[in-house]
Amino acid sequence: MDASARQEAAKLQSSMEAIHQSYSGTNNSEKESSPFVTIVYNNMTPEQLQWQFTHQQSGGGLAAPPRPPQVSEKDWLDAIVKNPNPQAYIPSALVGAEALQARLGWQQERANDLEKAANSLKSVREDLQKRVEQYQQALQDLHRRHDDIRKRMLAIMMKVEIARCMNMPLQKDEILLAQRLVKIMKDLEKANKTLESIPTSASISSENVTIPNSDQLAEVLNLHRQEILQLTSTMQGDMRDVQALHSKRLS
Repeated sequence: MDASARQEAAKLQSSMEAIHQSYSGTNNSEKESSPFVTIVYNNMTPEQLQWQFTHQQSGGGLAAPPRPPQVSEKDWLDAIVKNPNPQAYIPSALVGAEALQARLGWQQERANDLEKAANSLKSVREDLQKRVEQYQQALQDLHRRHDDIRKRMLAIMMKVEIARCMNMPLQKDEILLAQRLVKIMKDLEKANKTLESIPTSASISSENVTIPNSDQLAEVLNLHRQEILQLTSTMQGDMRDVQALHSKRLS
């Protein structure tokens, strides 16, 4: 082997040793981190949590984890400062492609587990939504049944009240109500007669007053007359009911 070949072999050997030292962290360099290192944050183990708690109880505050030999002092301090949650996470160094691949595999498994949990929650939510719709429909049915039962109960209570008061004399309020009905009927009859006499007796001689067309006026008056007649018919029906109730009580 000539000198140049031995020189190349020595350079190759030196490069391999430097790579090995950088990979294993035996070069003791604190200025630059190994290119084979990736810093990640892991959840603290129970032992690490106990160690952190003991350190805080002793008055030392948050304890800095020991620096791996593959990481420079500057990069390690920077990782400690950027810790998103020092109470729960701790920086950790992954050395080599295998460790990084294992970390990526673990993250993928974790992502798959979270996706399954999300799908399960979605399925549960859809099932709960269907149940809520069913309960709402059942509640509406119960409200309708309640309204029907309430109407039937009111009708029964009315019949029971009429039967209970059948042979009893009219109360004071009932007599006053009947008197008011009679008075209202008389007032309605007077108003009806007045309206009937308006088309024949009304005459306006002033030339400065503009009056509606006779057909329009007759239409309005007829409309009011019909409303009063309808109200009179209703009042007469109420009077008949009062008289019938009174006659039943007397009998």
